[in-house]
Amino acid sequence: MMRLKDKLILVTGGNGLLGSAIIHKIKEEGGKVINADITAHTNDDLSDVQCDICNEESVNELITRIKKRYGKIDGLVNNAYPRTKDWGLK
Repeated sequence: MMRLKDKLILVTGGNGLLGSAIIHKIKEEGGKVINADITAHTNDDLSDVQCDICNEESVNELITRIKKRYGKIDGLVNNAYPRTKDWGLK
């Protein structure tokens, strides 16, 4: 099925186990994916974008780039979480 054909989906934390599975499923359904991850290396088509979700400037820059290139975001999978002392960083 192509339920996400022509849809642009932003996935945060796409380099992790769960995030990569989510990205794979979106692509199977025909969607275009933007992986926003702190460990990603930004590429020209924005399929991977380095973004720190704990940094407002980084998030704003991501949204600006997406809007400039694609003009829209059809969906968001907020899979990332901040790796701070109170959120799992040891």
